[in-house]
Amino acid sequence: MTLAVHSRSSLVPRAAATAAQAFMGVGAVFGGYNLIADAEAFGMDRKWLEHSPFEDYLIPGWFLLLAIGLGNLLGAGLALLGNRWWPVAALANGLVMVAWLTIETAIVRWQGGPQGALLVLCGGSAIVMLAAGTRAGGLTTVRGLIGR
Repeated sequence: MTLAVHSRSSLVPRAAATAAQAFMGVGAVFGGYNLIADAEAFGMDRKWLEHSPFEDYLIPGWFLLLAIGLGNLLGAGLALLGNRWWPVAALANGLVMVAWLTIETAIVRWQGGPQGALLVLCGGSAIVMLAAGTRAGGLTTVRGLIGR
């Protein structure tokens, strides 16, 4: 198994990954909780799910809270502590975020202004995660894991 060696030069990507994942983690836990508790009071119209496999926001809410929220908080913790797996976590969280945004937009479709701001903020955070994880050797680590 090949693990990338992380040096002090990875401090900037590590700090960026920590910030992006912490931001996304807190936001996703908040958003997921509100989708589960009362999506309509949170501003989500049930008719937006017409073209989806979901009758309500319960399953998307749990996915947002657990996979994206807690996943990003775990990734932020790994990066903050300088754990050798933080670049892989940053890559994984960035990819999950891109998939979430793509699928969400396809299902909910374009609903206007606030959605655009969320797409820019969340998409930008995903780009930061992907760039930081790549720069710090996350792809090398993943290739080493796959190649064994």
